[in-house]
Amino acid sequence: MSLRVLKLFASKPVAARGLKRPPSRRWGFVLVTVGMAALLAGVGLVVVPMALPQAGGVAADALRTLVGPRPVAELESVSLRVQEAYSVLRFQLSGGKPQLAWAQTASTDSEALLLPTLGPATATSAPSPTCTPTTVPTSTPTEAPHTTETPPLPPTTVPATRVSASATPAPTATRDDAPPRVEGGWQAFGPHLDGHAIMWRATVRPDAAHPHAEVALVRIALEQVRLSLVPGRNEPSAARDTPPFPRPGVIPSDAVASGRLLAAFNGGFQAVHGGYGMMVENLVIRPPLNDVATLGVYCDGAVRIGAWGRGVVTDTCLLSYRQNCPPLIEDGEVNPLVRSGSRRVWGLTITALDTTWRSGLGISADARFLTYAVGHGLTVEALARALEAAGVHHAMQLDINPAYTHFVTYLPAQRGGARYPVVAQKLLAQMVGDQTQYLAPYGHDFVVITAADGSAVVTYTD
Repeated sequence: MSLRVLKLFASKPVAARGLKRPPSRRWGFVLVTVGMAALLAGVGLVVVPMALPQAGGVAADALRTLVGPRPVAELESVSLRVQEAYSVLRFQLSGGKPQLAWAQTASTDSEALLLPTLGPATATSAPSPTCTPTTVPTSTPTEAPHTTETPPLPPTTVPATRVSASATPAPTATRDDAPPRVEGGWQAFGPHLDGHAIMWRATVRPDAAHPHAEVALVRIALEQVRLSLVPGRNEPSAARDTPPFPRPGVIPSDAVASGRLLAAFNGGFQAVHGGYGMMVENLVIRPPLNDVATLGVYCDGAVRIGAWGRGVVTDTCLLSYRQNCPPLIEDGEVNPLVRSGSRRVWGLTITALDTTWRSGLGISADARFLTYAVGHGLTVEALARALEAAGVHHAMQLDINPAYTHFVTYLPAQRGGARYPVVAQKLLAQMVGDQTQYLAPYGHDFVVITAADGSAVVTYTD
């Protein structure tokens, strides 16, 4: 080919040569825009939860639908490391002061402070519902689901004022009937039945490696209450073969109006994190997974916590169940998996070694007392150690992160024309949420506590 022909070819437009055009600058702009949006979303997921926990939870959920749970879990781990560094710095600058504060005052009535007398705790003394075994279809989990000393919390006092949503320091109690690591003993608070306490609270620091980490404990007398499980408006999402069912995501109106509503607390993970099972009043929302920690509520009011197939079994009296993660404690022993760094073991979310707000639930060996635990700066092992310190025999992890960890008690509304006849009172001043917690539609599942005796008079602390 002559030089003249080459010059003529080069002078023709690209389209005339039969060649494709190079990528448009428009596509480059689109790619840059998408990249910047992803970067901003990632940065937001790291920074926003520190200032706005609820917004951080919404951002994580939105990003999870786009890229899946694993990349978001890795971003959350980075976010938690930043938050942990900030918490440590704040703790050091405060001179080691407690970072949690009660949002309610405690009972000062000497009779209300008394716990029911406990007999010898044995693993076999739990009440057993007399039911005929039946079959609930089970699924196989994707993967089956130690010691630190506790430094004491600095002593603080509680002003003798009426229940208030304003923060008051964690109090010092004088009870000596609690396990030695429960600081100050159990202290009564919240609604009473016939003038007697049914809930007690305390604090513990379970992790010497993270002295700023604190856990609030709530002990509940199961003989005097009933538990009900409520699915959220969205979570856990139902299995494909589950028939449609109403899920308003609120405490049932009859419980709200009955005068027997006492308290409520958060449930477990979203379905994308482990696919753990849930059944509510015999409606299977998601089938149970073998060997997964399970809260079981029976038709006679009995409550059990244990691994599915061992501590909790299928029978006709099993009314509701909620599963979440491997057990924290079985038969009084902390599960070695609490030290696992695998994301899959703990629900395809952050690892057990990441520190964040975590919540959990345990039951005494005689099944007479339920203990709810919630705190910040916690690994899974620290949560397990806190429940171990409270004297539970079986325990499980519930939901995590500040956007999803709630414990509230309920008081009558003080003004006429209020939207609801009761208002929610947070356990801790640092918890997110407001006075409509679980009264207004909520996306995630939760547990409701009501008085077992319909004739009991519900009273409130002064």
